[in-house]
Amino acid sequence: GDTVYLERQGRSGLLITVGIKAKVDESTPKTKYIEVGNRQLRHVQRDIIEAYVKNCKEITIKLNSSAEAKVIKQFIGYLVALEVVQEDQKKIVAKDFLNYRDMEVERSLRRIEHIVYSMLLDLKEVEKDKNMVQIILDRDQEVNRMAYLVMRILQVAAVDPEISSLLKLDPLKIIQQWSVNIYLEKIGDEIK
Repeated sequence: GDTVYLERQGRSGLLITVGIKAKVDESTPKTKYIEVGNRQLRHVQRDIIEAYVKNCKEITIKLNSSAEAKVIKQFIGYLVALEVVQEDQKKIVAKDFLNYRDMEVERSLRRIEHIVYSMLLDLKEVEKDKNMVQIILDRDQEVNRMAYLVMRILQVAAVDPEISSLLKLDPLKIIQQWSVNIYLEKIGDEIK
C-alpha cells in the first residue's frame, strides 16, 4: 500500500523511493527578494518573471517610491495567480496562488494559438482601422501572460515528478510543449 516514486537519474538510471517524495530541486528559493535600487523598472519586471517561472511562492520587492509601486503592482496583476498580499511605502509582497490541479497545458496552448490566429486576422484590418493596432498590442500582452504561465507549469513539471504525474506530462511531451509555447509567443511578437 505504500506510494512508490520513480525519478530519472541521467540517461540510464532510475531512482525508486518508497513512502517519501523523491527529491525535488531545492535550489529554487521559495521566497525571492528583489530590490529596485537605481535599476530601470523593466529590469525589475524581468526579475519578477524569473521568480514567477521558477515557482517562487513569495516575491518581495523593495521600493524607492510610490510611483514604482503603481507600475509594479500593475505588472504583478498581469501574471496568472500572483497577487499582491502586502504593501507599504517601502515594499510590495506578492504571493503565488497557482493550483496545478486546475491546470491543463494543452488548453492554455490552444488559447495562445487562438489569440495569435486572431491577431493575424486582425493584422489585415490595420490599414482600414488604426484602432486595431492597440487591440493587437493588447492581445500580444495576453499571449505573453499565458506563455509565462505555460513556461512555469512545464518547468515545475520537469523537476517535480508529482506535478508531471498529476498533469500526465512525460519528459518528451514537456519538451514538445515548451517548443510550441516558445514558437507561438515568437509568432505573436512578430505580428505585433
